[in-house]
Amino acid sequence: MKITELYKKIKENLGKYAFKYFIAAGIEQLVIVICLNVVIAFAVQYAVTAAAKNNIDYLYYAIGILGVALLVAFLIIPIAGYLSNKYMKEAITEIKLRFYQHVIYLKKEESSKFHAGNLMSLFTDDIKQIEDLYSVKIKEFLSVCFIGPISIGALLSLNWIMGLIVLFFGIISILFTTFCAKKNKIISGKLQNAKSESSSKLMDLLNGLEDTKILGISNLLHKNYSEECNKVKGLTKKQGGLEAIIVLFSGFMYYFKEIVVLAAGIMLMRRGILSIGEIIASAYLLVNAGYMFDNIGIFYANVQKSLVSVERLEMFWNAERENFGEDSEEQSICMETAYGDKIIQFDHVHFGYKEKKNILNDVNFEIAEGDYVAIVGPSGSGKSTIIKLLLGFYGNDSGDILIKGRGIQEYSVWQLRNMTSYVPQEPYLFPGTIKENIQYGNWTADMEQIIQASKDALCHEFISELPEGYDTAVGNGTSLSGGQIQRIAIARALLKKAHIMLLDEPTAALDAESEKQVLETLDKLKNRITIIVITHKIYTISRCDKVFALDNGQIFLSEPKYQGSL
Repeated sequence: MKITELYKKIKENLGKYAFKYFIAAGIEQLVIVICLNVVIAFAVQYAVTAAAKNNIDYLYYAIGILGVALLVAFLIIPIAGYLSNKYMKEAITEIKLRFYQHVIYLKKEESSKFHAGNLMSLFTDDIKQIEDLYSVKIKEFLSVCFIGPISIGALLSLNWIMGLIVLFFGIISILFTTFCAKKNKIISGKLQNAKSESSSKLMDLLNGLEDTKILGISNLLHKNYSEECNKVKGLTKKQGGLEAIIVLFSGFMYYFKEIVVLAAGIMLMRRGILSIGEIIASAYLLVNAGYMFDNIGIFYANVQKSLVSVERLEMFWNAERENFGEDSEEQSICMETAYGDKIIQFDHVHFGYKEKKNILNDVNFEIAEGDYVAIVGPSGSGKSTIIKLLLGFYGNDSGDILIKGRGIQEYSVWQLRNMTSYVPQEPYLFPGTIKENIQYGNWTADMEQIIQASKDALCHEFISELPEGYDTAVGNGTSLSGGQIQRIAIARALLKKAHIMLLDEPTAALDAESEKQVLETLDKLKNRITIIVITHKIYTISRCDKVFALDNGQIFLSEPKYQGSL
């Protein structure tokens, strides 16, 4: 990768902090190089010359330039270092916040491409690599870029022969380590992907731990995870071997170059071309120049290795987001409808997921305000797809979907979801209290409104009987029953005060008593809001006002009241 491309990628990640960061980091490293490396070489030269010529003036000069250099260094380096780290931390914080926001706003088809384990690997491993890039590796790279040219310039001013010798060996070192850096970047890309896959395998195991034990596939999953770990181990060893070769070559070139330069220096001193002070200063500058040639390839390889994480994150940024519209919180929409007015219409709607046949084929139906509607049909018939279209997760391929007489595409995603609430088959309770979980439906709601929503969802009674009441902690590992969780989710949906409630198999995994309680909750909501429920249970269907039966992506039965079985 060219230096210009390298800078462009780094700048894109730092965003508005890029210029400030590079100025601060550049000044920090430049002052370190000049004041703590090059100036010291000349101070040593004058000190040695003072001793050789028995002239105290050279010593005063050496002390003077060294004192000024140290004063400048101790004043500027801490400030520049603080500022560069400050801008880096602010940039990393924005990257993390942007990552979180991007995950939330990803389109449904885009989010399905990313495994949860891959996302966690991006958020932890890759962002950590990027932070390390800005806090250490960029500064190391800037340091060698400054120290080499400045030291060589100073060396050439003392003696051009010594400078040319250093340049010759330096170019050989750069060519070799740059070649190795390209190889290292390829290995790093494979290694990061392997780490991501191993994280995904581990997360799959943790999410399905109970099923793993029941199915007796622990050994199989352990084998799969071991294979991924072995890939990581193999690539790590390969990368370590390549880096060892770079270090070995750099070490060899360093000592060989020292021998050649030392021999050249002795010859020049014997001929009276260089003084003892200039020889010592040259040796010091030689170390500085050699530091660049010996390490620029290594540091460049380290930067390239971290850029793999930058590129992985860049792929994530390129994933398409949903259109929430401008200033979502300020958007409003009139949803006042009279009972019986059409609120949802599907008119010759066709839809198919990418690279798959159509799921919905010429679907037509109407739902009025206050209707209690069941959508039934075999698995894969398109029931859940209708819900996803209404929630704006996908756009229909052809035909018209009307909400309150307006095309669904006229609404922003925020508007669409603001007028619908959704209760999935297995609702998720966020870590926190029951009160907080219900309040997620409307974060500005007060306790009185939360209790009223709970009463409407028929969950206030059992919540009140809990030792901590609404302050009971829930989340993963909660001891609440499936029916209780469903009713809390319904209370959350009610608190949102949406006109349309969508439920996907709300009683599929419930026992008879829990099912009865959930259905009583829905009965209580009839005629107050529009309810669309996906179900396959006759008992649930019999309570609905309308039934739409789907098969092969088409409505083959539309009854105002279901009186039979499919």
